[in-house]
Amino acid sequence: MSESGVARVEVGDLLVATPGLLDPNFERSVVLLLDTDEDGALGVVLNRPTTVAVAEILPDWVQRVGAPDVLFQGGPVSTDSALAVGTHLRIFAGYAGWGVDQLREEIGAGAWYVVPSRTSDLFGDDPLRLWERVLRRQPGELAWVSTRPVDPTMN
Repeated sequence: MSESGVARVEVGDLLVATPGLLDPNFERSVVLLLDTDEDGALGVVLNRPTTVAVAEILPDWVQRVGAPDVLFQGGPVSTDSALAVGTHLRIFAGYAGWGVDQLREEIGAGAWYVVPSRTSDLFGDDPLRLWERVLRRQPGELAWVSTRPVDPTMN
């Protein structure tokens, strides 16, 4: 924790959307933080696979490096660009970005849980269930949050 009581974020941490974060770009999202410095922060949403094949968008990448089949929606910023992460590539269209102090303010307002990542978070099967899996392995109340339905009124 920082002096302000807000969790510190470091490259490699996961930002897990809290149930109160209703922005459709980030609702129930899990973001891998790739960079953070005095200018802001940058990450990619890990649990938004698309129906678009990487070969359809980046045929040269597929021929050169054997890119994976599925293109992921990395975030709402620069969706016309691609970003590759890892040694077993995962390709993201766009990324998530925050200005100076914006991420710290969002965490302080309760929009994000900050938790450690695992390699399986980035490359595991079934990315659509990643939000629940990441929360379930956390101690205390966060594990309970993983059982929250998408629409609590349907409970």
